[in-house]
Amino acid sequence: MISRLPSRKTRSATQQNSTQQSPFFASEGTTATDIEKPFFTPKDTAPIQAKPNPSKVSDTPAVKENNTGQPAPTKKRTNKETNDTLEAPQGGDIKKQKADGDLAEITLTPFYEESTSETGAKFWSKQAAELKKDEKTLSDIDNEKIALILLIYKKGVFNAFGEGENTNYIRSQNNTVLKINFEIKGNKNKLSSDDNAAGKLPDIYRDITPKEFIEIVKVLEKRHIPAKLERKPFEGDYIESQRNVSKLLMEQIKTKQWPAPINKHKIVEFIHEGNYAPVNIHFPALKAYISQHKEKNSAGALTYSSVTKFLMARLINIYNADVDVKDKQPLLAEKSSFGFQVPTLGDLGESLTIRLSPGIDIAIVKPLMDSLNKLIDELKELLDNKETRHFNYDSKKEGKSLRKYWGQDAKNKWQSYTKEKTILEHLLFTLMEKGSKKVSMLTRIMYRHPDNIIALSKMSASLLDLSKAIVNMHNITSVEKGITSSLQAPWLSTKEARKEIDQNINSDEVTTQRLSILKEIAKKIEEKTEKEEWEDDVSDSDSEFEKSEKYGNKLIVPSGMATIHQLLNPFEPQISASPVNSKKTEPKIDLAPDTYYEFLNHYKNKKFIIPGFDTKDNYLVDLNPNITTPSKDAKNTQKDDEKKVVNDQVFTIIEDLKKRNVKVWIVDITSSSLPELNYLYNQWDNEKNVELLIEIASGLKNQQHGLNMNPYGTIHWVYRNKNDQKKFEALKTFFSLQKNQPINKRSIVSNEIRRYFKKLGGISWKNMLAAGENEKEPKQE
Repeated sequence: MISRLPSRKTRSATQQNSTQQSPFFASEGTTATDIEKPFFTPKDTAPIQAKPNPSKVSDTPAVKENNTGQPAPTKKRTNKETNDTLEAPQGGDIKKQKADGDLAEITLTPFYEESTSETGAKFWSKQAAELKKDEKTLSDIDNEKIALILLIYKKGVFNAFGEGENTNYIRSQNNTVLKINFEIKGNKNKLSSDDNAAGKLPDIYRDITPKEFIEIVKVLEKRHIPAKLERKPFEGDYIESQRNVSKLLMEQIKTKQWPAPINKHKIVEFIHEGNYAPVNIHFPALKAYISQHKEKNSAGALTYSSVTKFLMARLINIYNADVDVKDKQPLLAEKSSFGFQVPTLGDLGESLTIRLSPGIDIAIVKPLMDSLNKLIDELKELLDNKETRHFNYDSKKEGKSLRKYWGQDAKNKWQSYTKEKTILEHLLFTLMEKGSKKVSMLTRIMYRHPDNIIALSKMSASLLDLSKAIVNMHNITSVEKGITSSLQAPWLSTKEARKEIDQNINSDEVTTQRLSILKEIAKKIEEKTEKEEWEDDVSDSDSEFEKSEKYGNKLIVPSGMATIHQLLNPFEPQISASPVNSKKTEPKIDLAPDTYYEFLNHYKNKKFIIPGFDTKDNYLVDLNPNITTPSKDAKNTQKDDEKKVVNDQVFTIIEDLKKRNVKVWIVDITSSSLPELNYLYNQWDNEKNVELLIEIASGLKNQQHGLNMNPYGTIHWVYRNKNDQKKFEALKTFFSLQKNQPINKRSIVSNEIRRYFKKLGGISWKNMLAAGENEKEPKQE
């Protein structure tokens, strides 16, 4: 989670305590409040950094003068979040102009010094080593194994934060969970780019023996202290609970009069179509601005992603400062996925859209509405601002290192860099890196170092003021400090402050829930150990169809992304050598709009290999798609006299499936409720020409009630006619071969975590088939 910097007094006192006890657990006389305070280096100890000299013309961008010959006045804004002196992370100065709260422009100081502190995997391994000193039962267990369970217990997969790009994304080489996993003795491999795209994650529990797991969990139980805002275990329909928060938020949004469009483009558009739980926040006017104002080859995918992260950082700051949130509710945070119990934001790339995953508490609606209102007002102010900046440098005397770094691009980039432009144009279109990646001033700050998102999210300054500060920071003196063999992006905080971010041991609000599950799993494992029932690969899925002509089963794979990969790419030659799959055709995969699978962008031979069916026989669709831009397509509506069991978006998708002349439905059900899956199954059952139904899902999100403890994906399949022996046996062989591949083997811990949630209503054939009778039907919009 993103946490606020405590006061200087608190940080000093906390640091003194850090030499006396392990920060994870209580020692005698320690309170829960003490434990939950992060260990921060006192601000007084930060190294003094030289700031650009404002008296030097070459180091200070010129401000356009008004017609009086004087600098154009800066519009003053009143800070409503606090009446105290504003504090920025070490390196950012927010200067107070008057005691009444009016603000002057802020100044950002860039830092280029790499953090030499123990971060990420090294930090957690050190904590494990300290824990071993006091717990003799752990003495023979590798530090990395203890560190892995500690990290999952305290933060889950998506809260882990280390240095590098995409550190909190599960399929990133820099994710701390994966780094620890690869550092366990005997693991020499790493996640290649191809394996990343194919979703080939390792089972993160693969190297921990049953005895080791049990002993680690016992220590966690003994030393556990709940978080300050610890949440109770969730009960009910998890997906519907998220949808209900989003629906309430959308009701409020529809009653709000947002700022007028700019050149016919709305400032903001909120998207919540179908039953995809998150609300997507789209910025049409800003997207149009980029398209209309960009210089030649100056804006690409990274531009859109970076400005989205910029908006996210500001929204996080506004929301977390709200009086209805501070010390009362979980803070808003950036996470690369969705489906968590707490509200989170995610960047959706080129669409210039923020994904708001709402969590499960309706209490977020009021402060979120207030925060969105302020953000949109600030965005309009930024878009309307005509103030310019002019880096007035002599190319013969100044900027030699920068122009040398640019090389053959130097002339065009220098002209763009020194051209008089608006603040926003410089921010988005003035390219700073050589090559074709189109890394602008903003991209350099937001994309290269994710730590900077957190740094900006702690600054109580408007979008316009932050934009000015970032542009001003890109003077020659500042930029050339970062030039070595390549242009190094600056951090907006010192290495000590970045250490604080990485080593902030505050748990999120669900550690007690995770511990309860770990204890239950340890108990199950202990029972199985006594009975020597370790390799429990028997599936109960086929038993649901034993009295039917149909046959259904499941396959557990490393991740949601791996589900589609394993339907495309054979592990063994014999998988695709079935005699019933004799035709050799090379059509492209047919998939519905808004169906997202990263692997489809990487895999060249886009051909399904399901025996008995050609690629043209298959159609891939997401039952609850993540729609990132407003849809203009009309939805089908159910007849008034029909009993509505799903909303019109889901109904439309399934009706479209029926119209396809295909034999196989492949449906992504990651964000689907059990009643919707029951409806899908029944509609497939009625379509006698559709022989095979394959349902694919990520198990890391909604299937784990947002606790993100166990990465995996599921493939559930059902075939219509067991009497067609040739095709039936070919299908069974195909999925059996997939199941027995080493990458698909799951540890007992991973399997037991999955089974735990299945009993609470997770995806299974038993739960899906029973949903029509036992589950409450979804409400209609």
